[in-house]
Amino acid sequence: MKMNFKKIFSGAIASVMMLAMSAASFAAYAEGDDEIISDGNLEFKYIDGGVEIVGCDKSVTELNIQERLNGYSVIKIGAEAFRDCAKLKKVTLPETVKTIDSAAFMNCYSLEEINISGAIDTLGECVFWNCAMLDGVELKGELQSIPSGTFYNCQLLTGVDIPESVTYIGASAFDNCITMEKIEIPESVTIIDANAFRNCYLIDKLNLPPGLTGIGGGAFINCYNLSEITLAESNSVYTVENNILYDKQKTTILTSAPLAISGKVEIPRTVKTIQAYAFAGCTELEAIDIPASISVIDEGTFSYCSSLTEVKVPDGVKEIGVMAFSNCDKLVKVQLPATLNTI
Repeated sequence: MKMNFKKIFSGAIASVMMLAMSAASFAAYAEGDDEIISDGNLEFKYIDGGVEIVGCDKSVTELNIQERLNGYSVIKIGAEAFRDCAKLKKVTLPETVKTIDSAAFMNCYSLEEINISGAIDTLGECVFWNCAMLDGVELKGELQSIPSGTFYNCQLLTGVDIPESVTYIGASAFDNCITMEKIEIPESVTIIDANAFRNCYLIDKLNLPPGLTGIGGGAFINCYNLSEITLAESNSVYTVENNILYDKQKTTILTSAPLAISGKVEIPRTVKTIQAYAFAGCTELEAIDIPASISVIDEGTFSYCSSLTEVKVPDGVKEIGVMAFSNCDKLVKVQLPATLNTI
């Protein structure tokens, strides 16, 4: 029997080409394909390991995202995927989602409920920024951080379950969460960045983790309802005395618990810096002994101290910041030093 080598060779070439094309297609999928695909109210693209949601119909009010789209697992909510979906009220994410990228739900003003079924390993910045109607979020998984602006201006947020794996709470992470009454900061947290809990007016107790090594400026500004600040004595960087938070050497006052401060407060002579708004809202503070070691009385330091009647600013103070004594309604006498340059 005579064999047709030409046909055999042609068939072999075709098979090789098909294998090559399949390999190329798989490689393109593995590296990520920027083609945007529509599926009902959602837009998505293929990425390494599955599917990323990248967009949504702005008129949608409720979404129950399935685990698979076109046969692939939904593993990521992309940056700004639902940004400005102002009518969106409820979202359910499948267990397959591991990443929610930056600003994914920014300005979803009407979002009241988000059900996160699975374990989220990565959050981007500003994920729920300005979700003013959101009242609670349960985060599960091995999150390392609550990034900057995550829950900024979530005005109805009453609480968030922060995983024990979190070590970092970013700048303005809970800024302006004006109805949040309680926050449990895990012992794993080592850094609380600037303005992290600013304007959380209703938080009543602050139990700081023993391994805390960094607190950014204004982290607890305007937490007027604070009645107690606690911190393990074993902490090597900070200390609490009479509900005033100091650095360990007592050279800096970071903040105080306004509802626990009353009568006269004598600031230790070791203190050189009082951070902005440190005693703001201490409505029962009647007198303050400021040591000569202070050179600057910062912005808003004693604002809304409505029982304060008289202040002697010691020699050595060179600057008094804006609103340092604003809304001190009973303040009738302030003695200023010759060293003062700026007011």
